[in-house]
Amino acid sequence: MAPDCSQCAVDGGNIFGALEPHFLHQLELTRVANRVPAGHVFCEQGDPVHAIHCILRGAVKLVKSGERGDNQVIRLLGPHGIFGLRPVLAGDDFAVRAVAVEESVVCAIPKETIRTLLRESTRFAAAVMAYLAREIRISEEFLMVLTQCSVRRRVAELLLLLNGHALAGNEWNPLPRVKLKRREIAQMVSTSPETLSRTLADMARRKLIRFDRKEITILDPAGLQQLDRDEARS
Repeated sequence: MAPDCSQCAVDGGNIFGALEPHFLHQLELTRVANRVPAGHVFCEQGDPVHAIHCILRGAVKLVKSGERGDNQVIRLLGPHGIFGLRPVLAGDDFAVRAVAVEESVVCAIPKETIRTLLRESTRFAAAVMAYLAREIRISEEFLMVLTQCSVRRRVAELLLLLNGHALAGNEWNPLPRVKLKRREIAQMVSTSPETLSRTLADMARRKLIRFDRKEITILDPAGLQQLDRDEARS
């Protein structure tokens, strides 16, 4: 059974924590909590948006398809992560494909409810503005990493984030602790699986990680952080 919205808002520290009690009750009456299996597709790129989604448990990946049909995992969201808010506000269709990485519980909140709350609660509107500003900053930083950092640094940062480690000098939140396929990791750092394999092998030789066909284990988080800093100075 999903927790009530007031408890989730307090625990998650997300935009809904700004809502006054009577608005939280309104949210509770309209949201629908769904338990979905790994691989469940919430939306396809180009689908119309009828609701935003808030993750209670589990993890969801957001995938963008390019003109040539290649896929890029652009975000990985864990508990209290939200997707669908930007297209609801902009009146757009979904710009990504959203897929459950593992069994998850996700609440769907109708877009009409969100728009009503924005009109009637100035506290909620301010929280949404702050959230969107942070999302823009994260996107800018991520673009900088992809365009100006080496593959080795990108892989080091992603492995640290996926294992719950914050990056030195970076305000990104650690990502959900889920096991991604090697192909998905390569997509997230914008490289080929072959280049990723060579990078992982190099890290294993340095005794920073251990990996096999199923799992990547970090042996030396401090060493990966140092590798990250060394790359930044080079």
